[in-house]
Amino acid sequence: MNKEFEMELTNSLKRFNPIDGEIERMKKEYSTLTINGVQDSEGLKVVHSARMEVKAKRLEVDKIRKDLVADANTWTKAVNNEARRIREQLEPIEADLQTKEDAIKAEKERIKAEEQRQRQEFITGRINQMLDAGMTWNGAGYTIADVFIDKDDIEEYDELDFVTMLNDARRMKALMDEQEQKRQEWNQRYEHRSKILFQYGVSMQGDYFHKGNISIHINDLMGHSEENFLKLEEQFRQMHEAEVLEQQKKDAELEELRRLKAELEAEKSQPQSPQIGWMKSMKEKATAEAREESHNTVTEAERMIAEQSDLDKIKKLITDIRAVELPECESEDAVEAVGRCKVSFDRICAGLEEAVFSLELV
Repeated sequence: MNKEFEMELTNSLKRFNPIDGEIERMKKEYSTLTINGVQDSEGLKVVHSARMEVKAKRLEVDKIRKDLVADANTWTKAVNNEARRIREQLEPIEADLQTKEDAIKAEKERIKAEEQRQRQEFITGRINQMLDAGMTWNGAGYTIADVFIDKDDIEEYDELDFVTMLNDARRMKALMDEQEQKRQEWNQRYEHRSKILFQYGVSMQGDYFHKGNISIHINDLMGHSEENFLKLEEQFRQMHEAEVLEQQKKDAELEELRRLKAELEAEKSQPQSPQIGWMKSMKEKATAEAREESHNTVTEAERMIAEQSDLDKIKKLITDIRAVELPECESEDAVEAVGRCKVSFDRICAGLEEAVFSLELV
């Protein structure tokens, strides 16, 4: 390397000297800079400004380097070495400042994530409280009866207003539970009492239980005390027993009529000897008056039985259907099937009972 080139190179490298002096200053001034937490915006501003200054010097070094290495490899090598030397001194300073900046950025992200977690936890807690109070999701918010809160208002609700709303929801749930309990008790009482009455041949005419000259509205029946219901049951039981006895009497009369007819038919089919003819004549004479006397009664009984046979058959069918014991099932499908069967039975019986009611009026 000739002296002229060496001198020129030396003079060129002196372009870096001002930056060398700045490095010492920046080491002293910037190494002690700190940022006192997330709220220290002024400290962050100072650190950022310092880093920008250091970065500017580093970029200035690269610019000088590029200018000096433009003519020759030797020149380039010398310039690069000098630039690398200087850059290696600048980089730790910049890295330290960058670390401080990154720490603050990371802390801000952590705080933001924590705030989001707490917000979601708050909303979830309120949702759980609403569900515990009996409220349900309807697609737009949570509701029970006329109490409603929009999904977008869950977080914004004032705590006092939210507690008031929860208390309203709990009161509505308690009222609905009470109503449901009464409904179930009513249904159980209806099933029990109607089953008892149906076994005595009581029929349903619209909303009324009907038998003979007694007709009682379903609400009146359900409102009866147990004592009054037992009295009503006793009335229907006695009516039913009287009907059974009357029917047994009619059946016996009909059976006797059939027996007498069968005897007459049997006697007519047998060959008659004089003795048998005389005995038959005596028997006929002995029973003529009795037959004549009972003829009208038997004929009337037969007519009444013939006229009432359809009615009796329908009543018996109703009684038989009501007497069917439906099984108690466990599975949901089986319970549903039995329920549908019961509804069908009730509809059939209701139709038959209307027919009975019409026939009894004739």
